[in-house]
Amino acid sequence: MKLLVLGGDIRMYYTAERLRRKHEVYTYGLSELDMFPDELCDAAVLGIPASRDGISINAPLCREPVPFSVLQKLIKSGGVVIGGMVSPALRHFCADNGFFCEDHYCDESVMLRNAVPSAEGALAVGINATPGQMLGQKVLILGFGRIASQLAVYLTAMGCEVIVAARSREKRAKARMLGCRAVGFDVLCGILPEVTLIYNTVPCAVIGEDELAAFDDEAVYVELASASGIDKAALKGHSVTVINAGGLPAKTAPKTAGEIIADAVEEILDTYRERGDKIEQ
Repeated sequence: MKLLVLGGDIRMYYTAERLRRKHEVYTYGLSELDMFPDELCDAAVLGIPASRDGISINAPLCREPVPFSVLQKLIKSGGVVIGGMVSPALRHFCADNGFFCEDHYCDESVMLRNAVPSAEGALAVGINATPGQMLGQKVLILGFGRIASQLAVYLTAMGCEVIVAARSREKRAKARMLGCRAVGFDVLCGILPEVTLIYNTVPCAVIGEDELAAFDDEAVYVELASASGIDKAALKGHSVTVINAGGLPAKTAPKTAGEIIADAVEEILDTYRERGDKIEQ
C-alpha cells in the first residue's frame, strides 16, 4: 500500500520507518529528504493533533502552512486520512472530498501504551526537578487515570511514599491496591504541607487559593494534564515552582511513541481491507 506520512513532530519519523516494513511510504514535513509521491497515495497519516487551526495540517517542521487541500492532490478518492485527535473541521473536509477519516489516538490500546513513556518521562522530570533523592520522598498524584496509575507504580518501586487524590472510590481503591495512600480532594490542604513533589493529571482546576497557601516552600508541581490543574488567578499571588510537562512521549521517547502510532495505523488499515472498502492493498 502507498502511504503518505504528512506533518507531525519527530514521532512521525519513527512512524514512517515502522510503516516502511510493509508499505511504500513517502513523507512530507519531516526532513530535507522528503519527497511527494509520483502518483496518488492510498492513505495519509497525520500527527497528534492532526490540525491545530481547523484549516491546515499540523506540520511544525514545515516552513510554510500545509492546507487541507493538499490531501486532494496527494490522496486517492476513497482513500483514508488517519490522524490523531482529529478535529471536526478535518472530518468535514474529508467527508466533503470523498475520503474516509480515522483517529489513531482515540483507541484505548494506544492510550494505554502511551501511558508508559508518559509516566517514564514524568518520573524523569520529577527526579531532575527536586534536590533530594526519590527514596523516601512524599509524592502527591492528582487523579488516577492511565498515566497516573503507571507513574504510581514507578514511584512506589523507587521507595517513594505516594499519596493519590481521586474523586471516585473505585480509583482510590485501585490506588491502595498498588500500595499508595488514597484520599479525596477535600483534604488536600492537610496533605500538601507534607509533600515535596506534586504531579497533576486532572484537566481542570483542583488547586485553588487555599491549597496553594498550603504548599511546602520547596514543593515542585509538575503539570501533566492538557489543561492546568491550578486556578491561574489564584496562582498569581503565590511563588510556586510549576513545570509544564505535557506531550512527554514526543519529548522523552519519540521512537516508542512513533511506533505506537504506526501499530494503530496498521490496525486501521487492516480493518479497511477486511471490510473491502475502496482503499486497496
